[in-house]
Amino acid sequence: METLRKVFLYFGAIVIGTILAHIAYGVEYREPLDRFASRPSLFNFLFAIVGAYLAWHMKERFVRLAWMIFSARYAIVTTLSWIALQMPVGVSLIFSSAFAILLTVSGAKDASRRTLFLVAAVLLAAFAFSYGARYHVDALLGRHSVMH
Repeated sequence: METLRKVFLYFGAIVIGTILAHIAYGVEYREPLDRFASRPSLFNFLFAIVGAYLAWHMKERFVRLAWMIFSARYAIVTTLSWIALQMPVGVSLIFSSAFAILLTVSGAKDASRRTLFLVAAVLLAAFAFSYGARYHVDALLGRHSVMH
């Protein structure tokens, strides 16, 4: 279980870094955050099932709550897709952020300073990668130039 909490600590940091990069990119380039919202697919349903399974089997309360939130988000997205609606972007960001923060908090409770430093580095790397990838994809699609 301790190993799983460490994995969740890093996974949570990656998700947080990606969310922050998405928000920062949207603010800097004045783009709507609608690309963050999930699209209807079978994956949303499968994520809801997997999240519920993990929530049921996790013993640590923060991890259990995180997977409950994950499952709820994808169950709502799946249900909304059946009636041709989408979850509002802000709600989606709140669900995803709460999930990532709870996973990170769970793993960080007993972590050493060295581990927390590495987690911060992972978060920054995820931020840089996500931001850079989105920037270059937009440049390839002609939305802006790489050279200013």
